[in-house]
Amino acid sequence: MIPILTAILTYNKWFLPIYEEPFHITGYGMMGRLGLWSFGLALLAVIVVLAIFYLVDKKYNWFEKVANKGLFLAFVSVWFFGFIVYDVGMYTGTPWSLVWNTPMAILHAFGTFIFNSDVSAIRNPFHDNWVFMACFSMVHFLAAIVSLVFVLKHFGFNMIAALRRWFVTSKDTTYVFWGMNDATYYLAKDITKHMDSKSRIVVVRTGNDAEAFTAHNSFERFFNFLSLKNKDLNRLKELDCIVTNTYANIAMAEAESSNDAPCMDVLKGKLRLQSLCRILSNKTNSTIHMFFLSDNEEENIQAVDSIKRDSTICQFLKQAATHTVKIYCHARYNSIHRIIEDEQLAERIDVKVIDSSHISVELLKQKVDLQPVSFVKIEKDATVSSPFHSLVVGFSEVGMDAVRFLYEFGAFVKQGSTNSHVERSEFHCHVVDKAMADLAGQFVSNAPSIKPAMPFMETGDSDQSPITLHQMDCRSVAFYQALETWLKANLHYVVICTENDEMNASLAVRIFKLAIRYRQTMENFCILVRIHKDDNGHFRRIAEHYNRLWAAEQHSTDKQKRTHQKTVAADAHLQTPIYLFGLDKDTYTFDNIISEKLDTDAIRYKEKYDASMNALKRQSGKKEENTPNWENEHKDLMQLTDDYRGFSPTYSGIMRLRRIQSQNRENGLHLHTKQRLAYRALGDGDYSLLAKHQLFRKENETTYTWKEYVEPRASVTRVLDVLAQTEHLRWNASHEILGYRNQGSEEHKDEARLQHGCLKNWQELSTTVQSYDYNVVDVSLDIIDLEGKKQTLPK
Repeated sequence: MIPILTAILTYNKWFLPIYEEPFHITGYGMMGRLGLWSFGLALLAVIVVLAIFYLVDKKYNWFEKVANKGLFLAFVSVWFFGFIVYDVGMYTGTPWSLVWNTPMAILHAFGTFIFNSDVSAIRNPFHDNWVFMACFSMVHFLAAIVSLVFVLKHFGFNMIAALRRWFVTSKDTTYVFWGMNDATYYLAKDITKHMDSKSRIVVVRTGNDAEAFTAHNSFERFFNFLSLKNKDLNRLKELDCIVTNTYANIAMAEAESSNDAPCMDVLKGKLRLQSLCRILSNKTNSTIHMFFLSDNEEENIQAVDSIKRDSTICQFLKQAATHTVKIYCHARYNSIHRIIEDEQLAERIDVKVIDSSHISVELLKQKVDLQPVSFVKIEKDATVSSPFHSLVVGFSEVGMDAVRFLYEFGAFVKQGSTNSHVERSEFHCHVVDKAMADLAGQFVSNAPSIKPAMPFMETGDSDQSPITLHQMDCRSVAFYQALETWLKANLHYVVICTENDEMNASLAVRIFKLAIRYRQTMENFCILVRIHKDDNGHFRRIAEHYNRLWAAEQHSTDKQKRTHQKTVAADAHLQTPIYLFGLDKDTYTFDNIISEKLDTDAIRYKEKYDASMNALKRQSGKKEENTPNWENEHKDLMQLTDDYRGFSPTYSGIMRLRRIQSQNRENGLHLHTKQRLAYRALGDGDYSLLAKHQLFRKENETTYTWKEYVEPRASVTRVLDVLAQTEHLRWNASHEILGYRNQGSEEHKDEARLQHGCLKNWQELSTTVQSYDYNVVDVSLDIIDLEGKKQTLPK
């Protein structure tokens, strides 16, 4: 092909030069006019290219498809074209010239993509050949287009982002995310579903290299500016957000500044984020949300310390009394990190620790089908006649929270208990981790009342403790031998939460198969698998596959061979007995982080509880109490009210606040357990009576009477007694998990030393203290008529 093209271009007499004489331009006036016209055309071309890129790509997503799918093919095609043009253009007339020209032709073909046009390499006979020069111009034009597509895809995005930063309008709310990772993407994407025209999202691309902090003008910073990964680029375009960049390290900015300074110029001075400061101080009318969601907890906390003292934030708060700043920090939810929540530098700055592990377990509590109550046998009086046996594999953050959840929500009244002798039903939880010797200390020291068995320390018989901690690798022979024993003993509940998603999924399948082999039945059995990321649905398909196989097994037409069935579809989406939880996309959501749905439920529960207490007082002819709401209670104990403003809260005050708030959260979730116990015990008929507000109980008493019936129904009142006792067992378990111990009389409470006089058996409590548990049951089942309305209870 090359020789043929060479012959045509060289010897065909049809290709004649356009001009017989060289073309000359004389005079500076002509040159100036041509220069101005050329400058105008270039400026117009830039505007048209940017407009096409912004409008077409924004509306039709056309540009992205071309850039992703056709860019490589276009590059190869243009390179071949360029190679042929230069190889032919350097032809000297000798047969082997095309071969010897190959190395330089390769280099010149690559050079076209960096806008390198070497016309001097072309032989003179081709300069006056308009067909060849047309090909020469075309190949450089096409190469420029390919390069432009690549540049626009990366550098062009930043150009458009810069323009968008300058033309922002005022909004009520601004969400600012520091860094782009999975957590940022999932949360920002979910926020967009709840946004209106009065909100915006800003993403600050950050550099992780601490040395880049001082490299304000280096080439390294420029190339970092261009290096936008395809994944991040696609996500930013999907979010349709404002994007800005800093390659300084905000943690270093805090370190270089004085911690005693009331305000520091971090955003504008240290990080050079002038456009962000303008958006926050001049273009935000109400609330700023700031998110530090990287995996580096230490840097997140340091960043929060910097932002709280930033002069732009201080100026924003001073602009109006309604301005608020909410800061979210990804870190473990413990006493060390929660100090950033307790530290109050300004009244309208609210800091919240985001613990994905803690949230993933809290989400389990919201699903009644996954609470322990769904895996035990409930009797007619709401007592439980079967044990609850569980296994937790992995004792890191999620594992510890899972054990706490099961210990508290797995507390039921044992069948055969009476009002004078209440016993907790059988409960046991085995916890397995290969590093248990290093992990157990934190749990044991935080909950001294539980006293778990630890065979690896030879501390006693494991059968005497509700929790046993095993130092054991989940891939070892010892583990599978123990697992066989536990399965034969009717293991109900398995939580797999190691740090490896692949290991979690494979272990779940192995336990599933062993359960079929060793258990008499698969009823009341589930395997909860912690999975962080499953964007392609790989792990979901694994779980659904085995769930379908077991469901199909249960519906087999031939009960002997069990080889065929016609009930369960091949594409059915089933979640049990293998259930995935803790996915980042389910954890980082608007409800979990921004609206704080768990706190919302707790606040709603507290309001109903306080209203029910006042309803009892009204019925008894007493004066109602003005109980502080959730926010005022927080301000009071944190000493943010006028009486104590400016003074530090006490340790006991903070501990009391956390205990009260945690109990409201737990009661808001445990009401599902109480409702299911009542429904399974009473059945449809009697259970529906509870919603009709026919029961009456006086303040500080534990006996119910009926408004319309002369004789109380013993079956219903017995269930209510058991539910109150169940609530006390749950309360005991939750306080033991928090580290409290029984000490002194019922009135004794020492929040600092974690002592509480009510942490004892039901039968040892006074009627007044027992009535508090009945109050919780009344609110959970909506027995007390607060508004004169009849409601339908969930089943």
